Amino acid sequence: MLAQALVGLRSCEEGRASYRGKTLEDLAKTYLFGEAIVARASRIIDTEALAALMRGVKADLSSAQSAGTSALRLKQAMAATETAST
Repeated sequence: MLAQALVGLRSCEEGRASYRGKTLEDLAKTYLFGEAIVARASRIIDTEALAALMRGVKADLSSAQSAGTSALRLKQAMAATETAST
């Protein structure tokens, strides 16, 4: 899994930031931590809904009205993804 965290990461080229030592270690740890959270959340949350939330669909559960609005946004985002993949 650590190899996946480093996919696409290149050594320093002129004009680009380099990732070495502690920075590279922190980047890999953050990636692996995020991957673990998604894996655990996908056990209890519908995969398509989780993907929509990860794309930035906002969910506000502070009131019944805002929860209803959030559910509609989520449903629309999931439908748009389904339509785009077919």
